[in-house]
Order: sequence, then C-alpha cells, then structure tokens
Amino acid sequence: MSRDEAAYIADMVEACARVMEYTRGLDAASLRSDRKTVDAVVRNLEIVGEAAKRVSPPLRSRVPQDLVKTHIRLRQGARGGQEAVHAGL
Repeated sequence: MSRDEAAYIADMVEACARVMEYTRGLDAASLRSDRKTVDAVVRNLEIVGEAAKRVSPPLRSRVPQDLVKTHIRLRQGARGGQEAVHAGL
C-alpha cells in the first residue's frame, strides 16, 4: 500500500520538530561537541530528504531552500555543516 503525501509531510514536520528540540539552547560550539546530537540532527534531516523525494514536484518545491541546502551539505560532509544546521534553526 502506498502512503499518501500527507503522511510524508507529517514525517517532515515531525523530523523538523525533533531537530529544533534537539538543538534548542545550543550554540554552534556546544552542538559540534555533542556527537549524539549531531548524529540525531543529521538522521532527522535525512528523513526530511527521503520524505521530500516522495511528494509531488509542486509540493516539494515549497520546501524551504535553506533546509534543502543544509541537507545537501550534511550529506556531502561539507565542513561547517553542523553550524549551518544550527544557524538555520
């Protein structure tokens, strides 16, 4: 059975809420030094990216581009990716 777009949107919203929860109150240095939180943030951004691939192009185009760019940098392992996550929240 195929999931509908609403389920994927719900996944994205939940994953974004988790990232915000995990990083609330952290500055960039604190985030960098907390490997578990970094891993949790990266995983939830992966969830957003995977869910975004499964929604229609018109709906996908409405995803904030800052989130997309941060996701791409993290996936590529670009230096400064964690700071971008923090700054984007």
